[in-house]
Amino acid sequence: PGETTPALATCGETGGQIAELRAAAQAAGLRIRHAAQAGENNLYAIAVEGSSRGYMHRLVAGLRQRGYRVIFDASRNSLESRLDSARRSGARVAVVAGAVLESRGQAIVRDLSERADVTVFEAELAEGVRQVFARAHHHSD
Repeated sequence: PGETTPALATCGETGGQIAELRAAAQAAGLRIRHAAQAGENNLYAIAVEGSSRGYMHRLVAGLRQRGYRVIFDASRNSLESRLDSARRSGARVAVVAGAVLESRGQAIVRDLSERADVTVFEAELAEGVRQVFARAHHHSD
């Protein structure tokens, strides 16, 4: 009777629930941040001709090793149709190569929002992609 202090057992339970909720909220925040970063790192790769698929596979493998998430479109649709698919996928950058570029050891890196292209050598691909992402990020702010 007249007791104003809550039972210790109840305090402990409530404190535990608050800690669990806090941990769950932090984990959800991390997942959201990682998903946003993953979205920023999404690339779309297109081998223009079937003969350049092996070359594009090699380029894709190198980009994936650097942490990019790459969708490789190996369909036989037109280039324009595949670029539309790239935009719809949420990718911000596309890497495109065909037989002519393969013979030169090059690829095209396209900013899908600006529709601007830069041609880079295979050895410079990751840096070219990084620069186009940086520009795309700058334009979307």
